[in-house]
Amino acid sequence: MENSNVLTPSERWWVNVNEQRDLAYWMERLGTTETEIREAIAVVGVSVSAIKRYLNK
Repeated sequence: MENSNVLTPSERWWVNVNEQRDLAYWMERLGTTETEIREAIAVVGVSVSAIKRYLNK
């Protein structure tokens, strides 16, 4: 049985780099690479809106 309490990447405000599926979702959604996302997170944290601003997306 699938856990309906688990949020999908698009339902969250953060990027979980420890989950490959989550990271792949945000790479596609933001049109960027894993390295760029990890660099952005190192500077601004895991907030999707902060990462978008950092990447100028």
